[in-house]
Amino acid sequence: MKFLIYGFLMAGAIFLANMFYGPIIKNHMLEGKMINLVNEPRLKDDFYLMRDLMVWVEENHIPVKQEQFVLQRPQPKEVILDATYKVDCKFYFLEKHYVFKPTTRNEEAHGILPDFAAY
Repeated sequence: MKFLIYGFLMAGAIFLANMFYGPIIKNHMLEGKMINLVNEPRLKDDFYLMRDLMVWVEENHIPVKQEQFVLQRPQPKEVILDATYKVDCKFYFLEKHYVFKPTTRNEEAHGILPDFAAY
């Protein structure tokens, strides 16, 4: 009986962790994908770059729209992608509001693990 109770507690903890820390991990993945697309050796046209990014966003269920991305070309072989979007997480009385601003400007700060303390 104890095993069943501990099993439900563990499943509930995993569910809540996914609900509240999942958006942080997805934002980190989005920023990594943006940096990956921008650093491709054969740079694509803006239309194809945004199309590839939006296909990836839809596959990973990230709540960001194409209008929330800003694409800039300061030099012919350089692209800067910025985005701003909000995510609201709610589970009964637990609430968390995130405002994410992924960008390709800070490539050096993008590590393997997301910075959970920043949110």
